Amino acid sequence: MPRIDLKTVFHYLVIALLFTSSLAIFYQSAWEFTSLEIERGGRGYVSDEVWYVSSARNILYKIFRVEPRLSNNSYGATVIYEGYVNSFRLKADARDFNVLVRTDYSKLKGFYVVAPSKEVFNAYLTRIRDYVNVTDIVPGWMLPDAERVNEYINWEHPPMGKYLVAASIWLLGDYPLYWRLPAILAGALTVVLTYLVMLSLTGNQAVSLTASLLLMLDPLSKALASIMLLDVYIAFFTVLTALLAVKGLLRHAMIVAVVGGLFKFSALFLLIPVVFLMVRKDVRSKPSFTTLVSSLTLNIALSGVLFLVLTTLTSLPIASYMGFSNWVKYSLIGSFTWHASVKCTGASCPISSAPWEWFMNVNSFPLYIYPDGSALRASGTWPFWISSLTLSILLAPACLRDRRFGRLWVFYMGVLAGFILLWLMGGRSQYSFYSIQLAPLVYSSLTYAVAFIIFNRDLLVDTLKYWGRFKELIVKAVIA
Repeated sequence: MPRIDLKTVFHYLVIALLFTSSLAIFYQSAWEFTSLEIERGGRGYVSDEVWYVSSARNILYKIFRVEPRLSNNSYGATVIYEGYVNSFRLKADARDFNVLVRTDYSKLKGFYVVAPSKEVFNAYLTRIRDYVNVTDIVPGWMLPDAERVNEYINWEHPPMGKYLVAASIWLLGDYPLYWRLPAILAGALTVVLTYLVMLSLTGNQAVSLTASLLLMLDPLSKALASIMLLDVYIAFFTVLTALLAVKGLLRHAMIVAVVGGLFKFSALFLLIPVVFLMVRKDVRSKPSFTTLVSSLTLNIALSGVLFLVLTTLTSLPIASYMGFSNWVKYSLIGSFTWHASVKCTGASCPISSAPWEWFMNVNSFPLYIYPDGSALRASGTWPFWISSLTLSILLAPACLRDRRFGRLWVFYMGVLAGFILLWLMGGRSQYSFYSIQLAPLVYSSLTYAVAFIIFNRDLLVDTLKYWGRFKELIVKAVIA
């Protein structure tokens, strides 16, 4: 009888517990948002779900010609109109058909209708067309109250995240909890992958488990993994890319980083550390300036071509809807210039922040306003975040002796450098929920630094000596 490897059993048990615990925490949070919105008479949307979910629904219905359906047996649709509508007459006619009508829209010229069936809805629609100039109908869950949201496609972001949500709506029904399920799954997988990254680096299950638990319990993770924003998918691709790079699969890491860019362009910041590691590998095998230049040029060109090909292929449905020239103008060229600009000015704009402010809980983005007036803000556990950043900077010389820390450090600082570079280029409208992309790297670096550098006296002393030498060089340069 073969012997049972208890270490392997424990390994898979930890993965299963991390995955199920994360799912439970993130699902519970998503359910609470759903219940709270229903109880307060809201429309079900949290933060920028107003835009992302609406665009996913519009893509499903207007581009793929698939009609969104409610999760129950009733039929719902938002009716868009021009001119004036008599809401009292709408509701009076609705009673004749056993139909519910919601008319409390102020920014969107529309009203929401829930009927027992599509046939009843069509009969009601025929009745009201006598006095309502109907211009558009969007089936499914009620639209948010935002101007022209019935036409919104979200051209400034790549399409894959919206395709994923559209698929969820199609398969499960158009309901707030269901459109959040992909984000919940992505969040849980991010926690598990963080454990695997640290285990690959350290071989220490306790340290790896600590990093993943800190990530799972971070309020930023809980918030972003329970609502439908694109950024939690980028966190998933970030840690998956890091795992492949740690295992030496740099070509695979490049592909995953590019695929992440099909969800949101900020995933392309992962190419900074990936290309760096690829060039470093080539130069180490054949040291020369020519190798450096050729490897850098080749890998940048390869990743660029791969991204253009994949984003074109995945965007073909949207390009055919917009027109190919408009897609190039707005979704490619226009989106990059849009991201590198100030998107909003004035007192009514959401709170933006510089990347370094994410580590200090400064100018955190309000994701949700509760009925009591308090706000859920997109911020991590800032004492851990600022400690992680501080240690990563102070212990940077340790990369020269500890290659495992070096790989982690290159990813952490490389992605952060991408956000800072965007800020320097003029993209000042960055929001604190973007920082979820950094969260796995924040906790991985923090736990590694504490466990393997702070408590390694020889490595710590040697690291601090580098700063002493650097200080001497600065003094000599000033004196000279």
